[in-house]
Formats: sequence, structure tokens, C-alpha cells
Amino acid sequence: MKIKNGSKLQSPNDELIESFEEYCEIKLPTDFIDFLKKYNGSIPITNVFLHEKNELLIEHFLCLFIKPIAEGFPQV
Repeated sequence: MKIKNGSKLQSPNDELIESFEEYCEIKLPTDFIDFLKKYNGSIPITNVFLHEKNELLIEHFLCLFIKPIAEGFPQV
């Protein structure tokens, strides 16, 4: 997968991921954790995909931050 240069955020460490899981009372799948560590918040160059005859757009991938970026976000 190709991503836009400079778009990847700092990779979350295990402590941040565990804190997020505890706060949300969930367990993230291992393959998603690996994805976060590799592509945290990245912008894909190829961002339009076809799914069941529908065009889908991905602006950027989900990410985890050490500090919230806006009011109302939980501090993990």
C-alpha cells in the first residue's frame, strides 16, 4: 500500500493501545493493532475503492493519539 509522504502519525506504543482498550472496554484484533503501528493516521494515495458497485473514499486511516486533539475526546 502506498501512503502520502509525511502523513503517518507517530506509531502508538503498546501502553497507549492497552490504555485505549481498557478505556473502551474492548480488545482490538492483533491485525488491526499491527495496522495502527504501521499506518497510524496515514493518507492512502489510492483512496477510492469499489465495494458492491459503490465507490468508497478513504480520506485517512484511523489513529491513536497520546493526547486528545480537541475538547471532548477522552484522555487515554
